[in-house]
Amino acid sequence: MSTYVPRQCGLATYTADLREALGVATDDLETVVVAIDRDGLTYGDEVVATINQDRIEDYSAAARVLREADVEVVLIQHEYGIFGGPDGSHLLELTRALNACGIPYLLTLHTVLPTPSPGQAATLRALCARAARVTVFTETARRVAIRTGVAAGHQLVVVPHGAPDAMRRPPEPSTLRTDLRELLERVRGKPTLTTFGLLGPGKGIDIAIDALAEVVQKHPDVQYIVAGTTHPEIKRQGARSTGRACMRRWSGWAWPAASTSSTPSSASTSSRRSCTRARCS
Repeated sequence: MSTYVPRQCGLATYTADLREALGVATDDLETVVVAIDRDGLTYGDEVVATINQDRIEDYSAAARVLREADVEVVLIQHEYGIFGGPDGSHLLELTRALNACGIPYLLTLHTVLPTPSPGQAATLRALCARAARVTVFTETARRVAIRTGVAAGHQLVVVPHGAPDAMRRPPEPSTLRTDLRELLERVRGKPTLTTFGLLGPGKGIDIAIDALAEVVQKHPDVQYIVAGTTHPEIKRQGARSTGRACMRRWSGWAWPAASTSSTPSSASTSSRRSCTRARCS
């Protein structure tokens, strides 16, 4: 249960990749999807129920669909902002219905806030309390979840995020755009960090750049590549965007290039950091 493709959302892509990976991992597991929807999208046949994120009655209706389909366990992908109600509390309607049906659910926390609001903490605590297991991606996230009281230690399991199989092998150079080939050639043999995907102010890119100001003092060859386009939610909120993919590379001690609208504005706030701007296309 999650947002799902064709929605442009990292969570939707993750869920589609996870479903594909489960199909590869075993032959005796059939997976179906409950899609959290906002825009009336059309989904594939694997989607057995659609929840309008703001209609609370859709959540209990989805639980009934899952019961009638004899689903044995539900994996809920949790992220802030995709569920309706105060602090996403509509999701509790579904988990209560699943409990009443005797269907266990697992909860994957994609974001674990170090200082959640009282409402966020209360909602997440209730979700975790009813879950069979709660998974997070890192040991740090597990510690934060325990410290903030949203989940008990015995419930939490660290399951690394992973990556699609296609990302585990180098691409054929001839299939890459010219500017990307040139960029990869420039960083060949150098320690290189990357942030890629849908970009927005909550991605921590500004923090990474600030940290690099210290890192390059001892490791001057370190390269940092940011590649992606503005997150659709940022565009939806009216933020200025070129709507094009942009690559930026930071290295050495040059002055920052002028910021582009595809990169969070805070990425050019420090004169100590360096960047060489690759062509946007």
